[in-house]
Amino acid sequence: MLTKNQEKVLADFAKNNRHWPKPALDAALWQVKWALQALPHQREPEDGEYDTFLMLAGRGAGKTRAAAETLADWAWEQPNTRWLVSAPTSGDIRGTCFEGDSGLLSVIPSSLLAEYNKSLHEIKLINGSFIKGIPASEPERFRGGQWHGAWLDELAAWEYLQDSWDMIQFAVRLGKKTKIIAST
Repeated sequence: MLTKNQEKVLADFAKNNRHWPKPALDAALWQVKWALQALPHQREPEDGEYDTFLMLAGRGAGKTRAAAETLADWAWEQPNTRWLVSAPTSGDIRGTCFEGDSGLLSVIPSSLLAEYNKSLHEIKLINGSFIKGIPASEPERFRGGQWHGAWLDELAAWEYLQDSWDMIQFAVRLGKKTKIIAST
């Protein structure tokens, strides 16, 4: 929740920069708003010297929101990149990671979305980045994919954890510095 002062700062920023293209302004407001709202435990480690960021916490700690915000930011800040989202089941990907109250479609401004294919679990951003959901319940589906990074949700509930984890490690290999955020 933003304070009244923070809301005023954001409103003034939007007013003063209304000449910006809508996607650029929406992206800036989105990123600043999250930076102001995120609790310390929801923030990506500042040093960037990691390849896997594990968020291990109880219900209500904000893991889903933090993971969605983080992955969406990576995808937006790195145009034309490919990102994987995995959860225990296909329903979890759609119901939590993509369409949930704290999911990707709730945090990414609509002006930055080019397309959402519900049945294929695919989001395309206007900057060319691509986000694909693959359920951990089908580890063989990770074969052949190549990703710049991933969000792996509810690892503790994955039926084929080791098989899925191993396949994902082979697939997250694009770019100079791959990153994974795991929430459980």
